[in-house]
Amino acid sequence: MSEYLQQYEKYSLGLLDEQDASSASMYESRERLAVRTTWLLNFEYIKQSKNGNFAVRFFHACAFFNPAEIQQDLINPGKPPIEDDSYQEYVDTALGSSHILKLLTDFSLFKKNRRSSLTVHRLVQEVIRGNISPEEYVSSLVDAIRLLSYAFSFSRSPDDLLTSMINKHYDRASLQTTDPSLFHKWHKICLHAHEVRKLLLDFLKSSQLLDQRIVIPETARLVYECALHPFNKGRFGNFVSSRNTFAGVGSESYFVFLCRSS
Repeated sequence: MSEYLQQYEKYSLGLLDEQDASSASMYESRERLAVRTTWLLNFEYIKQSKNGNFAVRFFHACAFFNPAEIQQDLINPGKPPIEDDSYQEYVDTALGSSHILKLLTDFSLFKKNRRSSLTVHRLVQEVIRGNISPEEYVSSLVDAIRLLSYAFSFSRSPDDLLTSMINKHYDRASLQTTDPSLFHKWHKICLHAHEVRKLLLDFLKSSQLLDQRIVIPETARLVYECALHPFNKGRFGNFVSSRNTFAGVGSESYFVFLCRSS
């Protein structure tokens, strides 16, 4: 217990040094500080746990997701694969992914809900993003994009439906008879994609140069899915037009266009 209190004091003092002296409410600020200190301390214990580095890497990526419903299958190798062979192998096993979930839930960073998915407090995400280096920020952002890209590859999207319609020469009216539940999984992943896109735009606004690690086809595809979601009759024509216009365009041009227009 004494060791825990010493660590708590260490992180608490560190956060106090960073705190804005002009805070509107000292009471509210102290409460927030206590929560942040506890989470940072728990996060350090996860780092020191066996294979905790894999849980840390996944959670850094989760700091860019929608906090309300994080699907367990987002613990995946990524597409293209995360640039860590050990991580890829570990999360590709049921035991490895279960261990990551156990670490994050045992230390109260994640909470399981009744939909067999996970939730995380938005403040936890803010704490993580605010306590990693600029280099780690970009790496974690790219990891988040790759995890979503992998998940998108296993979900049916309206784009798949449109391709099928074009190949089979169906008319647009055929779309109206499509069961929306076919896209339920895609819809859930898109909620995370919107969060990533928002943070990506904030990052681009604050950066003088475009980090080339972000300019990958998977980023363009993610923003493209955001432009497509929610899919409805009113946006169908625009979707077809943009899909045809940007077929074959380089990933960087496609990425910049979609970031500005979606």
